[in-house]
Amino acid sequence: MGNTVTVTPAADVPLRLEDGSRIDGETLVQSVLAGPFTNPPPLPSYPLDEQWRVAARFDKIERPKRGRVPDVRGGSIEFTAVGQLVFRLRARNKTSES
Repeated sequence: MGNTVTVTPAADVPLRLEDGSRIDGETLVQSVLAGPFTNPPPLPSYPLDEQWRVAARFDKIERPKRGRVPDVRGGSIEFTAVGQLVFRLRARNKTSES
């Protein structure tokens, strides 16, 4: 067994070596890999507000949809929506894919 690995990051993945240098193409790695942040900033949080607590109905969709959503690190995550949440907010119908 060896102690090396060759990595090829996807174009939209900011992969870095332990020293902070970016890996842009196929690279033989003999050290620790790191994501875009070694010390990520704290995520903001807010007090709960009960007016936004709603009951919802889940409706499955016939054909799941693929999509990308931004993440907190500046990248994005691919997901598959398999349905939608249907709810009322302030007497208006709303939907949210999930």
